[in-house]
Amino acid sequence: MHERHRFYTPAYGRNDAAVAAIIRKATELESQLGNVSRITFIAIGLNNDGWLERQYGIEGVKKLKRGTMLPNSKVISKFESVRTYNSEENEILITLGLESDEILNLDDNFGIKAIFSLPWIENSIEKWSKITNAINIDDNIPANSYPDPQYEVIKAFEELSQRINMSTGLSHPSDEQLAKTYLRTLVKYNVPLNELEIESYLIKQLNWFKRHSNDLLDIIQKINSGRRFIGGDNTGL
Repeated sequence: MHERHRFYTPAYGRNDAAVAAIIRKATELESQLGNVSRITFIAIGLNNDGWLERQYGIEGVKKLKRGTMLPNSKVISKFESVRTYNSEENEILITLGLESDEILNLDDNFGIKAIFSLPWIENSIEKWSKITNAINIDDNIPANSYPDPQYEVIKAFEELSQRINMSTGLSHPSDEQLAKTYLRTLVKYNVPLNELEIESYLIKQLNWFKRHSNDLLDIIQKINSGRRFIGGDNTGL
């Protein structure tokens, strides 16, 4: 997992005070870091601009879509959608209404200096905040982590991580087969496979990209729902 600043607000929904607090904290961090290239607001779509409109007005939002400088900031700020966004080195991200998986996908990018999250739905960013130990801006306390998986799961995925190409995850057939062999072994010996604990450990401790952990979790979800999966070696299990 990349080292960076991560903050969230426990407020959710239409809470303009929380939006103002996040923006204020982001511009303060920009000043402290000193080498920030841009502040980027990012939402599911460019029409999801209500929070920003209430802060800056209709004309202010238009300027943000083109790129403009905010009060108390010395860098350009821009409003992007998930689809239009392209990462930039040394930027600060402020996510507007995105949920945990969407933020974790953004968190895969190397160049981000900080991520601030404003949730729309209660508990919708809990997974991201727990995996990354994001800091609550109200009390400055990091979110609690998920428990680690069982010892057997940890050892299996530590070995798997050493044997596959971590830059491509399970995209190569031989790496996918190896992962399925490890999973078949764990299933044979009735080792519990807690999806949240495993996802957290893969991303946080073993430095898996979110997009690569998805491939492994898809198989685990099949196992936990009683479905079969094809592949993996049974020899010697």
